Amino acid sequence: TASKSSDAEVWDNIDFALNTSPTISTNRTHTCGELDESDVGKQVVLQGWAHAVRNAGGVNFILLRDRYGITQTTVNDTCPEDVIKFAQNVRLEYCLEVHGTVILRDENVINKDMKSGKIEVIVSKMLILSRTRPMPLTIAEPTAKQVKEGFADASEETRLKYRYLELRRAKIQSNLILRHQVSMATRNFLNSKHFVEVETPILTKATPEGARDHIVP
Repeated sequence: TASKSSDAEVWDNIDFALNTSPTISTNRTHTCGELDESDVGKQVVLQGWAHAVRNAGGVNFILLRDRYGITQTTVNDTCPEDVIKFAQNVRLEYCLEVHGTVILRDENVINKDMKSGKIEVIVSKMLILSRTRPMPLTIAEPTAKQVKEGFADASEETRLKYRYLELRRAKIQSNLILRHQVSMATRNFLNSKHFVEVETPILTKATPEGARDHIVP
């Protein structure tokens, strides 16, 4: 429809304006779950999704998330002017690359629920690696307080429709990682005993859409 096309053009124009320099990714130096007080003063490069975005009195806080954890990145008046403007347009689940310096948080804002809750990263450079349009469901799972206050999660139909997004949730990722670890432990043990894995479905792999089955010779 015309309205949908118009919305898409608006978002594309915004994103084009944000990426004023080539988006060339740099290898990250740390994951979002490993920084702590011992890293204070280090120049770091993080990559992850914008888990939460908040503006408080002109200071932008972006919680950056990967499968290892979450780190708070901060854009304040000490940051370059282009970074300040850039951060104001970041939306939830943008995939970002952040360059910055690790500093200690003030004692009154330490987050004891986060492994990296005693530090934050003051941003010196920020890039968009990929972008999103408005999300059909929240990736951040509701807290106990939110549930008590009547937080309504997306319906099962919506979650299944956008399953590729729901797979980003911490609980589901934890389940996938546990399954992987159990499978690897089993395979490694059997391999050490000189077993050979032959998975029958691989030998006669059914293919959808009416195509013929592929038989491995």
